[in-house]
Amino acid sequence: MSENTNKNTQNTNEEDIDLITLIVRIIAVFRRNLYIFIITALLGAGWGFYLASTAKPVYESQMIISTRYLSDVEVYGVVNFLNTILQEGNTPVLAKKINLSENISQKLLFIEANNVRFIDIKYNDIYKSRDSVLVIKVKISDNKVLDSLQAGIIHYLNHLPYVQQKVQMRRENIKKQLTRLQKESKALDSIRVLMKEYLEKGKEIHIDPASTLLQTMGFYANEMVYNDQLQQLDNVRLIESFIPTQKGGGQGFLKNSVIYGSIGLALGVIIAFIKELNAIIRKRTPKTAS
Repeated sequence: MSENTNKNTQNTNEEDIDLITLIVRIIAVFRRNLYIFIITALLGAGWGFYLASTAKPVYESQMIISTRYLSDVEVYGVVNFLNTILQEGNTPVLAKKINLSENISQKLLFIEANNVRFIDIKYNDIYKSRDSVLVIKVKISDNKVLDSLQAGIIHYLNHLPYVQQKVQMRRENIKKQLTRLQKESKALDSIRVLMKEYLEKGKEIHIDPASTLLQTMGFYANEMVYNDQLQQLDNVRLIESFIPTQKGGGQGFLKNSVIYGSIGLALGVIIAFIKELNAIIRKRTPKTAS
């Protein structure tokens, strides 16, 4: 019984000694390679600082639009298509799509469309009209191009072939309704003239003049509505314009230095591990007689 107890105690002591030895060795390895850790971490932090200082500023902005003829999914598709062209570096095609110069188009770095995820009271009339309401987000390298870029994106969405076809169909439909209304209005005008002649001659009429007047006013009101619709056939309505940001986005000096410094430190650990492993291999390799 006492022998087993002594053996257990001896094993525990040996494990404690092994653990202490391991910790001592790790500290020794760290001390021997401390200069490597410091150099690689400083090099990494310096490289991160350099990248942050030489990187072009990135500004972010967004505008809110509503589209009459395109669904949310369709807007996502055409805007993502623009971003694909942009990421491929095909500036001439992008400039042609958004009707802007290549110099301005080069300032656009990223573009995406998202659905509005909140309902503000000032947008209630738009939601009632069942138009698609979206946020267009962009990243640019120069705030000065925002106005031109806004006009270019709206031009692109308004002049898609599918949209132009929809606009033409709606224009023709409104014109048909307007023509029909004008014919009915002329017919009513003829009745009013006839009523006036009957009244002047003292003849009896069986039409209510007030009702005729109300119908005439209704025709004129509807005609104004149709004419107004003809003037507002564009697909896109601008709700909120792009607002220039005051500071460029992206990673700052400190954040870049920390990230690249950590990468450098990790690289230093790898170098130290390889160095210690080579030292152990050399010790265990028997020396050959010369």
